[in-house]
Amino acid sequence: MERRGGPVGIRQIFNKDFRIGDTILIQEIHMSTFTAVLHNEDDTYVAECPEVGTVSQGDTVEEAVNNLKEATELYLEEF
Repeated sequence: MERRGGPVGIRQIFNKDFRIGDTILIQEIHMSTFTAVLHNEDDTYVAECPEVGTVSQGDTVEEAVNNLKEATELYLEEF
């Protein structure tokens, strides 16, 4: 898996029957912090991520931010 920048956490998951020479599973976790810019349009909150260019909306601030997180994650998966 290619590294996308930002801090990376590595977690090793061992089987209880692990033996020297066995393959271990290493899961690489990518963590990045982006900015969310929010504004209100009529009865809708719009959230934008200027670093990535993604935009989403929601009926509440929380919904708009959660939708923006999902949109940004999906967008970054393409790279």
